[in-house]
Amino acid sequence: MTGETVKTRGIAISIRPMSRTSHVVTWLTPGAGAVPMAVKGAVRPKSAYLGQYDLFYTCGIVYYARPHGGLWLPREIWPEERRDGLRGRWRETSLAAYAADLAGELAPPGDGAADWFRLLSGFLDSLAERPAAMSPHESLLAMLRFERGALKLAGLAPDLRHAAADGGWTSVAIDGGPPERGRRVARIPAGAAAAIAGTARDPSPADVRDAIRFFGAFIAYHLERRPSARESLVALLSSRPAHAPRAPSGAEC
Repeated sequence: MTGETVKTRGIAISIRPMSRTSHVVTWLTPGAGAVPMAVKGAVRPKSAYLGQYDLFYTCGIVYYARPHGGLWLPREIWPEERRDGLRGRWRETSLAAYAADLAGELAPPGDGAADWFRLLSGFLDSLAERPAAMSPHESLLAMLRFERGALKLAGLAPDLRHAAADGGWTSVAIDGGPPERGRRVARIPAGAAAAIAGTARDPSPADVRDAIRFFGAFIAYHLERRPSARESLVALLSSRPAHAPRAPSGAEC
């Protein structure tokens, strides 16, 4: 195939089979958003693409400017950031998959995707560069921070300016505005409200759990995403391996 080509960088956010030897790879790119690409012959022994990409890699890509059958076709792919630290750590890998899915869904086409590319790239780097595997509390806190950043980029960040304080509790309208009668209102501890707003320096495990529950209801309402997959992820991140010793009460989520 001949013709005009485009050079960009992309994060591999999805890889699925197209045939026995080919893949459909979706890349999150800074200039075009989510770009689905047909990588033909990707797993053939002598393929030029073999080993050049994997899930969560950031790669350099040269692809043809005209799609073929609704998919773009690459001319060259090479790895720039492999993020090997994500391999073998199930909490980090689960978080990376969730973040990639959310960013791929919400990132707009065109130049507006650049901020999403930076958000996801920075989040994946933070997971891959950790010196040790995450604890349940650390993984839920990381999830909360990514969702807060994603909702802010989408223009949907919870507005706590109208939140009503009552002692150690805060009432927040999930559908926005002041927490008045007729609105969907969540009553959460003040510490959880600070975790939602991003003003808590070191939120407690209990506050993070409450903030995670609030964000679950908020995301389901505003993004119309089915909550079951997110609930399964939260349960997975909160779990401990069967062989792990139980931490003292209050030490972890």
